[in-house]
Parts: sequence; structure tokens; C-alpha cells
Amino acid sequence: DSPVDDADSVWLHEYVHTRQSFTASDSARWFVEGGANYYAALLAYEQGNVSYESFRDALARGQRDRYGDDVLAFPGTWSAGGDYLKGALATGAVDLALRRETNRTASFQGVFRDLNAHDGTVTNTVLLDAVEDAGGANVRQYAGGLTQSERTADTWDAATHERYFATMPALFDVSIRS
Repeated sequence: DSPVDDADSVWLHEYVHTRQSFTASDSARWFVEGGANYYAALLAYEQGNVSYESFRDALARGQRDRYGDDVLAFPGTWSAGGDYLKGALATGAVDLALRRETNRTASFQGVFRDLNAHDGTVTNTVLLDAVEDAGGANVRQYAGGLTQSERTADTWDAATHERYFATMPALFDVSIRS
């Protein structure tokens, strides 16, 4: 009986879990729930089920003081819900950084795809490698700061979201066979 028109949609959160086909080590476990929370809120917004403010407010819960000491790559530091809420904010912030750095040609979806294709257990280092492959060393450094320290990301405004999350430009993978 959970509603779909909610940035915390259980339906969308659980749907995202069905798309996660990797095994996470303790250091990457934050992304299992944080990524599901982020994509649930993003999908709810993109489907028109919630306002931008509801989407942003869902992510902003990761900025609560109680999560200030949480280090995502170290589960022993988490407060209750830290992986869900601070992890969702970190995922979203890295998604934005990827889009900014690559002029919207990359997003966290590519990282997610790489994690699913990874042969073996996904660690936080594997996740950061995928971030670097998608967006370069600067985005990796930023993501590392969000996952390997107490640093907490900031949310962004609606204009920034529209600029970087609007329809992505078409990408083509071209190869020449001889």
C-alpha cells in the first residue's frame, strides 16, 4: 500500500535493487541502499510524481547532523540510515559532478552499468575506478572525498538540475571493422 508518488517510493527503491546485479564488499555496501534511494527519488521526479523540491528534500536528509561523522566506505561509522540517506546524497552529487565534468555526456548510470559488469566483488575502489573511467580524475577525487571521509555533499537547485539532468545528448559508439 506504499504510494508511488513519493520521493521515498518503496516500489521504485526495490525496483532499483532488481537492477543491481553485483556483489558489494563492506566498503561499497553504502551504494546498495544509497543508490537505490537516490534513483528512487530521481525516477519519482523524472516521472512527474513528485516536485523538484520533494526530490531535493529527500536527498537533503543526508545532510543531517547525525550523519556528520559517517564515512560511507566504513560501515562501522554509520548512524542508523546513514548508508540510505548520506549514500543517496553522495550518489546524486557524484552524478551531478559526472554530468558537469563531461558536459552531460556521462552520468552515474554508466558507473552503475560498469559495477554490474564487474567480474568479482565491487569494492569502493572499484566504484571509484568506474567513476574515474566515466568522468576523469577530478570526479574520482570528489567521489573519494564523499565516500572515504566524513565530508557531506550539498544539494543543488532546480536550475542546476535542469541544466545538467535534462535530456542527455545522443552518444554513439562507433567502430570500424576491417
